[in-house]
Amino acid sequence: MIKLYIYKFNPEENWVGTQLTTFLNEEKVSSGLSDEIKDSISNLCQKLHDEMESHTGGDWRKFILTIDEQGKAKTQFIYEIQSCMDEFND
Repeated sequence: MIKLYIYKFNPEENWVGTQLTTFLNEEKVSSGLSDEIKDSISNLCQKLHDEMESHTGGDWRKFILTIDEQGKAKTQFIYEIQSCMDEFND
């Protein structure tokens, strides 16, 4: 099972977008999370952004977390301004 979590935001447009996708045998499986859990994860991501920005000056706008079958995590930070019109096609 592979899990993919995407968090992106645009403070100028005042929006945040998140998506959690689970792949089982290379097929997408529904990843239902309660709104409370989604909000909690989103808040943690914003805290991570703020902490990283205060220490490095880096102002990333999109964070991708992938957890593979062995439980190894990989992160990717994208610094390009995000648009609410973009699709989650990563």
